[in-house]
Amino acid sequence: MKLHVYHAGLTVCMMVSLLCLFERPAYAYIDPGSGILACQAISAFVAGTFYYWTVLSSPTESRLIRFEPQVG
Repeated sequence: MKLHVYHAGLTVCMMVSLLCLFERPAYAYIDPGSGILACQAISAFVAGTFYYWTVLSSPTESRLIRFEPQVG
């Protein structure tokens, strides 16, 4: 598990470094509202995922996992 986290962190660092290294000027106008909309979408996704895993996954797992009674 630690190795996967290490590799994921290393990959993210390399991608950010490459993005900064090969930066080009943008000849377009980006509306500031677009960034806020993207941040809102990402935060809604994270909150929805957290809600699903904490609240809704328990009843779903209990329906999927069936315990068979042990016969003496």
